[in-house]
Amino acid sequence: MKHASSENPGGREFLQELWQHKSELEHGEMNENERAVRVYIDIKKAIGKNNQLAKIFKTLEDAALNYMRLVLRLNRAKLESDPDPVMIEKYDEHRRLGHNRLIDDVNLLSREFKKAGLDNSWRNDIGLSREAIGDWARQVAQFLEKMEGGENSDA
Repeated sequence: MKHASSENPGGREFLQELWQHKSELEHGEMNENERAVRVYIDIKKAIGKNNQLAKIFKTLEDAALNYMRLVLRLNRAKLESDPDPVMIEKYDEHRRLGHNRLIDDVNLLSREFKKAGLDNSWRNDIGLSREAIGDWARQVAQFLEKMEGGENSDA
């Protein structure tokens, strides 16, 4: 899957989105989505050209997108007119495993930031609870989907 924001951190699309987001933040109070995206952008900027961190970050982006898809699949199954409890249980287990992977990836990136001598205070900004990490990931995944959609529509 191609993400403008993950394949080319210095790319034009990412810089445009970064400046637009920065401008929006400077002109008003940040909501939950804006805070999540701000943390995401700050992490991406801090990684710079560190290839090892960039690979871990790409894995984290993929985990966030996967988690969002798993949550959506579970929610759709629950909203069916005649929900299948077996399928709901299966989808919930997949969601939980995806969530565990996401948390592991967030923690790994934080540890690697520390090893590289980089500020990893963003880890606390994301939040320490499972719920906070999941909320952050869903906001980031929506941002990534928007970036991907914007890139594909320019083709």
